Amino acid sequence: MPSQLDLDFARRLGDAARQRYPAERIEIRLFGSRARGDHHEHSDLDVLVLRDGEDRDTRTALLDLGWDIAYHLELPYPASLQVMSRAHFERLLALETLYARDIQEHGVVI
Repeated sequence: MPSQLDLDFARRLGDAARQRYPAERIEIRLFGSRARGDHHEHSDLDVLVLRDGEDRDTRTALLDLGWDIAYHLELPYPASLQVMSRAHFERLLALETLYARDIQEHGVVI
């Protein structure tokens, strides 16, 4: 189960991303050890930002936004941010990748 700080980070990222890119249908998912609750002291926070578009400028801006929020919250561990289109994520699911399957089955949608 994610900590309150993890959830706060994800909510702030989602709110800021949706405000900046309202046409993108942004979805935030926490995954990995912090989402499952089996993390250790030095575990990072795995965050997936799903969106409709695929342009690189928006992807880069969303990554920067996430890192800025992590900095301002003084997140005491690294945030590992992934930004991808829904179409790409669906392709990964169709290929039955462990990465996508883990996010789909165990990820926490914010």
